[in-house]
Amino acid sequence: IVQGVSIGTVLCCEDMYSSLSRKLTLNGADLLVCLANGTCFNSESALNQHYMIATFRAIENNRYFLRCGSKGVTALVNPAGKELEKLECLENDQMAIQIPGGKRAMSVFTRFGSWPLYCVVFAAYLLFWKTCSRRDESSS
Repeated sequence: IVQGVSIGTVLCCEDMYSSLSRKLTLNGADLLVCLANGTCFNSESALNQHYMIATFRAIENNRYFLRCGSKGVTALVNPAGKELEKLECLENDQMAIQIPGGKRAMSVFTRFGSWPLYCVVFAAYLLFWKTCSRRDESSS
């Protein structure tokens, strides 16, 4: 905890796994942070893709997400997915950030995981199956 803010940290490409950020948020993280090296990537496109992953994690968990990249993008993303501060790939600089205080509500994803999505997909499948079976009955 830093000045009343509980920090959940993932390393390098662990931000690709939504379950890790979700678990950190469930355990009380107010701010998600990814400490990323990025030196194994040869192209800026891969480094930018990992930055975009941070945007998804911020939205999914309704948390600020700070991505600190030694070679890739360093950025602060708000819970709506908007970047507040950003240093581009290979930019050697520093940035001062402010994280608004106060507790944020848990998102639907944080509370329930992927189950609501699975239910919607299953319901859509049943509706599609029922529609197709009615068509087959009416055409015979």
